[in-house]
Amino acid sequence: MSSPLPLKVLLLEDSAFDAELLTEELHAAYPRASVRVVDEAEGFGEALRQGGFDVILSDYELGGFTGGEALDLARELAPFVPFIFVSGVIGEDNAVELLKRGATDYVSKGRLSRLPVVLERAMREVAERAARSNAETRLRTAKEEAERANRAKDRFLAILSHELRTPLSSMSFASHLLEKVATVPPKYGELLPTIRRNVALEARLIDDLLDISAITTGKLSVKPDVVDMRDVLGQVVETSQEQSRQKGVQLVYQRAAEPFWVVGDDARLQQVVSNLVRNAIKFSPAGSQVFLDSATDDQRCVVITCRDQGVGMKPEALGRIFEAFEQADGDVARRFGGLGLGLAIARHLVAQHEGTLTAHSDGPDLGATFILRLPLVANDGAAVTGKPAATIPQQAGRRVLLVEDNRAAAETLSLCLEDLGWLPVHVETCADALRAADSMAFDIVLTDLGLPDGSGVEIGRALSPRLPVVALTGYGAAGDRNDTTAAGFAAHLVKPADPGVIHEVLGQALRGRLQQAA
Repeated sequence: MSSPLPLKVLLLEDSAFDAELLTEELHAAYPRASVRVVDEAEGFGEALRQGGFDVILSDYELGGFTGGEALDLARELAPFVPFIFVSGVIGEDNAVELLKRGATDYVSKGRLSRLPVVLERAMREVAERAARSNAETRLRTAKEEAERANRAKDRFLAILSHELRTPLSSMSFASHLLEKVATVPPKYGELLPTIRRNVALEARLIDDLLDISAITTGKLSVKPDVVDMRDVLGQVVETSQEQSRQKGVQLVYQRAAEPFWVVGDDARLQQVVSNLVRNAIKFSPAGSQVFLDSATDDQRCVVITCRDQGVGMKPEALGRIFEAFEQADGDVARRFGGLGLGLAIARHLVAQHEGTLTAHSDGPDLGATFILRLPLVANDGAAVTGKPAATIPQQAGRRVLLVEDNRAAAETLSLCLEDLGWLPVHVETCADALRAADSMAFDIVLTDLGLPDGSGVEIGRALSPRLPVVALTGYGAAGDRNDTTAAGFAAHLVKPADPGVIHEVLGQALRGRLQQAA
């Protein structure tokens, strides 16, 4: 066997005669091979430290130095270089033991013709190991780059969410105030609900984008509790009434007499059902009806059915409407708008609740039916399934430290808080907030998180031991909520929040702190 491979061999052999024979055998197979011969431990160690060898050949019995010691030294100084014993006295038992300790192979001096074959196999294994290592390195690098890209995307989406939600807050607060002003001419006052609806629509679109991003990275989670689905349906019906009135669509729902207990995240289940109901209203013509029904089946599931008399779908569209960014067809997308994310998010959330979400339509203009199934559980009364009505303390004269760097949002929110009986004091930075808290008496803190000189989380960490702190921010991801919880915040609201909700949450936070102090 011959090869042009420029093999670099380190040969540990104390017999000059055997060293010459081995060198000749190597050159016969590898004419361009370079062989460095050493005959004792010191020279062997020096050669290993210099490195650059493709393979190590070693006798087993050496004067004052054993083959086992040579193997140990080689594994320490050159762990990836093949180590092959060439000996006439190694013995089968010793050979097996040395292979266990890291030797690559062994060849009897009486059968040197096998040496080229053993070398080829050893070098092939080295090449394969190097290829695997390179592949693993490339995969690891690709994974790290993907993770960096995901982190960058998450940061971008978080900042985008904050930047989009803050101006929406200003519009929401302003429309809320103007709706209460009697002097607004009726023809203009009638436009205010339109502003509020579109603010809510934009906020939902932002939520959908963040949710679909969380789904793709496996970060969308649910917080299970025992929930009565009747309460979920009732809340969705209540919040959908304005949309149905504006569209001229009748929403038909009859609350069941008996509870439907499921293990689930109340807010996420509302999100699922709300998506179905709002879609049904959206795709239905004026004068039609949307039916929301609930029942149980023989498989111990609650079955929620949302049926409309709207545009319907072609059979081939049913298979893709639950995919992100997909809608029934292009014409529907142009007529009704939307990103095509709601159903994809809904099905993912349903799967996290161990349920199913399916769709049916007899065809275009024949309406559509969506069927949600969730497993029922027995409720022994131990779980809290509803939120008790908050007993809000008298807020007259209660001073709020409002930390918000967006002037428009701060001005409109301050007016809303004043209208609700609070006394807001506005600052724009973390430093100003901490100074204000030290120089004035406050009852509660309401702060954004994205501030010019730092994070509102630091405000919460500093002030929560002595004051209840509530976040009102465009940062609403799970990680952001975890940060505020860890910093001692009493609540975390995401912009744009309804002034009534802000009022209630502030009251609850203040009540909770007063109860702790009692």
